[in-house]
Amino acid sequence: MGRVISFEGEGVAKLRHRLGEAEEARANLAAFAAGHHAATAAIHAAVVEAASRVDLAELAETVTQRWPAILGVDACAFALIISGEGFRFDRKGVFSVEPQWIRSAGEGDEIQLSSERRGDPLFGEASGQLRSQAVIRISGPASVEGVLLLGQSSDDPVGSPEGNELLCFLGRALGAMIGRCIATK
Repeated sequence: MGRVISFEGEGVAKLRHRLGEAEEARANLAAFAAGHHAATAAIHAAVVEAASRVDLAELAETVTQRWPAILGVDACAFALIISGEGFRFDRKGVFSVEPQWIRSAGEGDEIQLSSERRGDPLFGEASGQLRSQAVIRISGPASVEGVLLLGQSSDDPVGSPEGNELLCFLGRALGAMIGRCIATK
């Protein structure tokens, strides 16, 4: 008579391993969903905060001074080309810059995520303390050309490939608000 081989122990071990993998995937998905929800809420809050601003000065103050806390970043700045002239807006005020700086920062994809030794020079004085950034093209009316910059002093990424759509929405919303401010000037 032959011997019966039991596969029960090995089968149970494999099922336990697969169950552990499934639980880890579920936890990762839940964490991603919670993070995505928080990012969505923060971006919507930032847009609502800026939507009622009636002129470019008020809008610039909101973006550069209030958005960092709302969005959970260390610095927000933006740069625009208006009537052929370049302007950089940061926490310290408004400064003239070469339009080419703005054009080159906005070249390529609608959003660029990077970790560098320092932030883009368009951040102004804050650039030396920044280690990761998102440069988002500001889209809006034809008269609006520029970039929105979000920066962090840590190496943690400002955005993620999954969150790019949200950041692009932020750039488009800011572009529409800037277009409105310039049109009513």
